[in-house]
This record gives sequence, structure tokens and C-alpha cells, in this order.
Amino acid sequence: MLHDFGGTPIYEDVLASNELRDLCAIWNMLDVYDHEMSNRLERLKNHQLTLINSTVNCNQEIISSPSLSVSSDSLSVPEKRPRVEEHLSNTTTVLVNDNNVPGVKINNFEEIVLSIPYERRFWPDHGTSPKQILREHCKLLKWDSPKYETIEDRNKRSFFSTVLVNGKRYRNTSACKSKRYAEQAAVLVCLHVLGIPDGKVHADENNKVNLNNK
Repeated sequence: MLHDFGGTPIYEDVLASNELRDLCAIWNMLDVYDHEMSNRLERLKNHQLTLINSTVNCNQEIISSPSLSVSSDSLSVPEKRPRVEEHLSNTTTVLVNDNNVPGVKINNFEEIVLSIPYERRFWPDHGTSPKQILREHCKLLKWDSPKYETIEDRNKRSFFSTVLVNGKRYRNTSACKSKRYAEQAAVLVCLHVLGIPDGKVHADENNKVNLNNK
């Protein structure tokens, strides 16, 4: 893409850029960037409000049900996170295999689990990977940087990752061939639940990109 600009100030600025916002500034697209970030923030607020309302309605139904006896203490969030051993033995996780389902099941430890395959070929452009999109989103909302945990299934030579974002854990059960790809897959779950576009390029668009690169 930049072979025609070699040695120019634009070329040097692109190499020195660390964030998507820096790249947009180079190509005079800050207004597009700010507009998109504003839209993402608005969609996130609406999505979180929907989740909150759903949780409140669900708790009210449980409390009002005559067949159940639930104390208010059982609905509160625990002050301390249980150890990993307790988490694995006591947590009931519900898997959702259809990534088009608008809602997902969240267990007592705020872990959201989905199966969304990650294929590198659908993210050919620099600066648009799921991890980069999530990092920009966290900076926009002034959240802590995402933290990743990865486990390896040595028998199947597969990797599975979990990403911690704003107090919630997002895990992808779709196997990946490397730790790097597994982290991208975990971020796909996070972006899907938050309602943020993941930057995936569809097959037709990807073919055009490959032809242009040739």
C-alpha cells in the first residue's frame, strides 16, 4: 500500500504511528474516526442499558416467584473473587454456539462464553484486528487495558483464551492454532457482546483486497 510513498514524510509517520487515531490523522480522517467512536460509545450505552434492564427483570421474577425462596443476599455480587479451583468446580457455564443470538448467559463469576471462529484471512488490514479495535475502545472509555489468559490443549495442539475487560471475562471455546489467534478469538466474544463492530472483512471484500495487493 505504501511502496509509492517510500522515504516520504507520510511513510515515516505511518511507521511511527501507534494507534488507529494516529493513522486517521495522517490521512485527514479524524472526523470519521471521532464520529465512529461516538457512535460506538452510544451503541455500548444502549446495549448495557438493555442488559441491566433484563437482569433487573429477571431478579424481580425470581424474588416474586412463590415456588422459590431466595434471599436478597444471594443476589448480591461477592466481595472477593473465588480462587481458580473454586471457579472451575462451582461455576455453571452455558455455551451459546450461535453468535447471532442477541443475549448470552452470564454465570455468577461474570464470565461470558461463546463459540465464534476466528480466521485471520478475514482481517487483512493493519490496524483493524479485533484486539486493536478493543484497545481503542478501552482507551475511549478510559477502561484498563484488556488482560489475557491462555491455556493450551497439548493433545490437540489447540489454544483457548479469555480476556478480562472492565470487570468481565470473555471466553471463546473455538479452538485456535496459536496463542496469538486465541487472544483475537476471545476479543471477538467481547466485541460481540458489547455490540461493537469487529472489523471483519467479508469474502468478496477480502478478494478485492488480495487483488489490490498483487
